[in-house]
Amino acid sequence: AVLPWAQRVARSVSFRIYILVRSMLLYPWCSLLLATLGESFSHNESCTTKLTESDGPSMLQSLQRGRSMQITRASEQQNHTRAPCSATRRRMGVINPDDQTDITRSLNLQIEPNDNQAVYTGGKGIIFRNQNDGFHGLDGFVVVPGSFISNDLFMPNPTYAAGQTDTPQVGVILDDMDFLFGANVQEKDYNLGVFYASDANAVDQRCRYEGSDSRYDCRYMVPPLTDNGRGFIDASTGQFTSNNAAIGTAGFDMGNPYEGGGGGGTGCHFEVNGGGEAEINQLNAKDPNGVNLAKNLDCECQTSFVETADCDQFAYSGYNGGKGNCWEKWIQHWMDYGNLAFPVDIKMRDVAGCWMHSMRDMINLQNWFWLWAKYWTTDTDKKTYWGWNEIPIRTSYSNDPTNYVSMAIVLPVDAANLNSMATNYKTAVDTALAWYETNSYLKPGSGNIVNRPGSYITLLRQLENGDGNFDFQFYCESVSLGKYDIVYIPEDAGNPKGA
Repeated sequence: AVLPWAQRVARSVSFRIYILVRSMLLYPWCSLLLATLGESFSHNESCTTKLTESDGPSMLQSLQRGRSMQITRASEQQNHTRAPCSATRRRMGVINPDDQTDITRSLNLQIEPNDNQAVYTGGKGIIFRNQNDGFHGLDGFVVVPGSFISNDLFMPNPTYAAGQTDTPQVGVILDDMDFLFGANVQEKDYNLGVFYASDANAVDQRCRYEGSDSRYDCRYMVPPLTDNGRGFIDASTGQFTSNNAAIGTAGFDMGNPYEGGGGGGTGCHFEVNGGGEAEINQLNAKDPNGVNLAKNLDCECQTSFVETADCDQFAYSGYNGGKGNCWEKWIQHWMDYGNLAFPVDIKMRDVAGCWMHSMRDMINLQNWFWLWAKYWTTDTDKKTYWGWNEIPIRTSYSNDPTNYVSMAIVLPVDAANLNSMATNYKTAVDTALAWYETNSYLKPGSGNIVNRPGSYITLLRQLENGDGNFDFQFYCESVSLGKYDIVYIPEDAGNPKGA
């Protein structure tokens, strides 16, 4: 719980027996002890061929940070077998029972991968949304970006950081994945979503394609909002016409436009030129057969790379014991035909980026971006790497505190806990919490533990494993920040849920 200074002074030992009772959070598994999460696997040296840099990125997957488990089709949900050479397992992310509550346990279960090692067949994950990302309170945003967190992902820095990956990020947790994306979001043939595997300027610098009018609807939504770049681009001629009736991709509802969704966040990347006109600047990478990174005028990702018999969407990126998921081919295609001097600045990925209709495809490409980082980008440091994805979600849903499981603080790489961080980082969290209180997303105090908006807050740490990959773990700790205290109420016999 977050406590303001005045209540902190009056706090006594008796306060620590507050019992958390919130019917919407009493998941069936709240009382279970979770022993491990976010499993990853070390390569068995006797089964791995030693390769050199000259073997290229397509070969280095056996030595890089990937997982090495046998994958079979999750559509046959039983009898997933492991490659014989991968019998040695290394479990990471052991839960410390002394820093958990029923809420952190349920969140850890929601981000836990399936033990059968088929991608995105375990927990459905959660959405982290930084409400203070610059879009709050602005008109015209039917959708805003959120970050999907799951231990099916293994790159660092999973949440939008505004270029400050060394600073803790404060946001809210949305966990009703069925409501947001449909109960079938994990199915093999799911196709209802709009998911970007990286930072993509999804709601602020993309033009929504309107096929019925053969035009792009463009509105530059980077604050402060102006009418520069607001209008329509003819899809045939590229001619821009200024028009304040244009709402931009952020003005459409979420969902795959080819499956009845509104297409909010879809479209091709654009910029505003010196004359105040919108120009499509989506990066192309066409091979001699005309195959590009995107497969249509909505700039949806090309999927022909992964629709062959040698590809398995349920295989983890980096798996080398049989069929892989093949999404590294998208990156290879970009490098082969993108006419850029690779490695490039990581921001170039925003301009080349495209959306996917499958969460699993997004996970696979997102992981490959990290595994092949040294080949395509100059920004490979784990502390500064832009690891997050970008998913357009309804603004009305993300702005409603009754939809929040908890607020959350995401720690940077190498931070074991918030207490160990320097004062300036704690001050940054303190300042962020003040913004959330001012904007009615936070109500400090022990009396607001069960309320939404309220005072419940969790922390997420990034745990690096021996493969250079990362697991994510929700936990709690008590921290004095300045204006606010974060108070952890441990589980005990009188308070079996903690807070």
